[in-house]
Amino acid sequence: DCDGKVHGDLPPGRGVVKFAPYLQAIKELDFEGTVSIELEYSPDPSKIVEWVEEAYNSTNEIMQQVGLRN
Repeated sequence: DCDGKVHGDLPPGRGVVKFAPYLQAIKELDFEGTVSIELEYSPDPSKIVEWVEEAYNSTNEIMQQVGLRN
């Protein structure tokens, strides 16, 4: 995700990108492979675990919304 002004690989939901339509399109293709996200470094290196957990949880939520994950 990004803020729409500066490149940045933020956890989904922190920026302006609407991920659900992209994931819905992947679902409609009957894609059965791996989907990955790219994260930029955490703004606070001491909180890298929380940064990755946030990205995982927000991605999981969107995937569940579009029916890619139960």
